[in-house]
Amino acid sequence: MTHEHPGAAAPPPAGRTHALHVLTTGRLELDAAASILSIIPAGMIDMLHIREKHRSAHELAAWYRRLKPLLPPGAALAVNDRLDAALAVRADAVQLTGASLSPAEARELAPPGRMRIGCSVHSPEEAAEAAAGGADYVLYGHVYETGSKPGLAPRGLPGAGRHRGGVPCARHRHRRH
Repeated sequence: MTHEHPGAAAPPPAGRTHALHVLTTGRLELDAAASILSIIPAGMIDMLHIREKHRSAHELAAWYRRLKPLLPPGAALAVNDRLDAALAVRADAVQLTGASLSPAEARELAPPGRMRIGCSVHSPEEAAEAAAGGADYVLYGHVYETGSKPGLAPRGLPGAGRHRGGVPCARHRHRRH
């Protein structure tokens, strides 16, 4: 099951077979993140995720307001884990984690037709569950070894290609060291 939302990230442009999702690291301040985003060529990013787990809803709203104008037209901005902050800024998307509300619960609170709901998943079974719950897309990861998840083995690309429950799948490569 997929849900299409006006104003949210569209499928990749014609001729492209992928969508590029970029995530903030949780290690930068807003000015540094804005500086990096401002030099990325237009059209490179399809969705930017504010993944700042340690920030308050107030701070997440400030990040959204600062970063959204730096994105090219058609690119979406997702607030990770915090539906309250995503609703407050009328975000394009919310990215749910295993500790978040379920996609069905988020869908009940989100304005109809306005917000995409994504889920971070770590197995084909979680992807199928997210799709059954109403997720618009899943973000699968982590694919490669990363310093941000010490001691946790990468899941690799084969798992990302298995059953996704009919929902688009982005692969979270996590190359930070």
